[in-house]
Amino acid sequence: MNISLQDQGIYTCHRPNGDPIQRVFLHLGYSPPSPDVHCWSPSYPKKAVCSWTLNPNPTLPTNYIASYRSHSDPLSSAHQCQKWGQEERQCVLQELKIFESEPTLFNITAVNALGSATRIWPFIFEDIVKPDPPVNVTVIAMPGKKLSVQWGPPPSWLDPVNFPLKYTVKFHWGKPDTARTLGPYESNNMVLRGLVAGRTYHIQISAKDFLDNGQSSDWSSPIGATIPSN
Repeated sequence: MNISLQDQGIYTCHRPNGDPIQRVFLHLGYSPPSPDVHCWSPSYPKKAVCSWTLNPNPTLPTNYIASYRSHSDPLSSAHQCQKWGQEERQCVLQELKIFESEPTLFNITAVNALGSATRIWPFIFEDIVKPDPPVNVTVIAMPGKKLSVQWGPPPSWLDPVNFPLKYTVKFHWGKPDTARTLGPYESNNMVLRGLVAGRTYHIQISAKDFLDNGQSSDWSSPIGATIPSN
């Protein structure tokens, strides 16, 4: 018998006289595939986050078992990965060791009524550092065709004193292909100089770990400011 997902639904058995005997809900799906994993650390060195997707989606109710441990530690030392936010397929890893030569192993198993599948994802903590975008970006026009730009570190970066960030400033006018980048800056402010009167500039800020670990953050939302014409 060939069955497809379109055959899912409620089926009823009847007596010869038409009276119903039993109703059955047929719920179709697949055993889970091996999860695709993505890990990053917006809060280095305090914690990291791992998320996963299933392709194809098994459509059946599926549970997840997530754990992590250092490559050199025994299986019995694995930590349970705690749920992160409202996302079902996302969890937080805490108390990771920094500057380790051995990778951390993230282990995720998907389980449903038809089977299970596991993915073990190795990573070096410093390689997955990616701050969230800077916040509270303000741009103020100054005399002399200048813009004063200020911003704050992302709140999720929990220790900017001992683990500082550096920042890149991007600005453009008109079309995005006019974009220019400046930096990196160690401070939380800078001044754009030599700008054109009457022109509106759009400014964004990106953050990266001061020691160049991992990736830069996504750009902050653009903030526009116009240089006065006189």
